[in-house]
Amino acid sequence: MMLRVYPIGLRFSGANFDPLPCWHCGAQHVALNLGNAAPDLPVQLHFALFEDSGGYVLKPKEMRGEAEMWPPQRKVLQRVTVELLSLHGLPQRGEARP
Repeated sequence: MMLRVYPIGLRFSGANFDPLPCWHCGAQHVALNLGNAAPDLPVQLHFALFEDSGGYVLKPKEMRGEAEMWPPQRKVLQRVTVELLSLHGLPQRGEARP
């Protein structure tokens, strides 16, 4: 099964979205705009990852079905409690954010 990722069709900008989360989830095709005059970071990542590999990078064995389970089970679960001490410096309701 092939997984292809495209940007939302309602976009007017030619800027690329971040392809790394898609690649980390195992997507084989991520649509990028390679026609920009100056290559942005997603295009640079594309060339850095795929240029010397012939366009293909083998997925980890856990994602190829050779391991028992994906995602792997966590051995230790941790619970963290966060107590907010102060919220000063936040904009007031209706105030413009910097």
